[in-house]
Amino acid sequence: MDLKKSSFKKLSKFLQAKAEEGYITVKEQSKGVDVITDVDKSHLGLRDVQVPEIEEESTSADSATAADADTVVPLTFTDVYCINATTQDLFKELGHAKGDALLIAEVRECVTEYIKRNDLQCEDKRVVGKMQASVAISAGNEPPTVKKGKLEPIKVTTALRSSNKKVTVVENLEDFGIDVRVFARLVQKAVACSCSVAPSEQKNKGPSVTIQGNQIAFVGKVLLEKYKIPRRYISGLENAVKQKKR
Repeated sequence: MDLKKSSFKKLSKFLQAKAEEGYITVKEQSKGVDVITDVDKSHLGLRDVQVPEIEEESTSADSATAADADTVVPLTFTDVYCINATTQDLFKELGHAKGDALLIAEVRECVTEYIKRNDLQCEDKRVVGKMQASVAISAGNEPPTVKKGKLEPIKVTTALRSSNKKVTVVENLEDFGIDVRVFARLVQKAVACSCSVAPSEQKNKGPSVTIQGNQIAFVGKVLLEKYKIPRRYISGLENAVKQKKR
């Protein structure tokens, strides 16, 4: 609930109003700190509110995992080939439609079966060369998302902001299915610096993440090790600050 967009504007005013209506009892613990000491569950305004049943009690470890909304799920990248207008007739009689993404092994099986069915001479026609090269990206057990054509890499750059302060800008994260807010919180906690999410300066691009200082080395480590993104899909890592040899 965004109180700034409500008529209350402040949390203290909201709590005071609900206390006057009899929903809660509020006690000022210290200056500027209000504590809800009681909730009147029998209040008429709560008569239609239903508490969902708890299926089972989780262990402390499971609870910590479930409560951690910032969990990073490693990504899996698979090279696939999408059926296009040029090759759809070949795959149609085998039960595939235009736009379907196939592994290279599946393409070979389909071509072999097509040759057998139509009593054709087995020649190396390189069907794959006429298909649309794509990438299937999956997170955990989620169904893969197929990115057709050339996948633009995650762009990691540095820039100067007000007062000549250097920042690190990370773009194209959403193209890889990465939640930019989870990513920003992860970086902010790890390097203890300011981190923000804002619309990209480029047209038709998702939001970018801006991090205080030159954090290219750490960003690269997170993307490579936690998200398991292949290095070929990340640009700008060569501009990381080189660590001095001891």
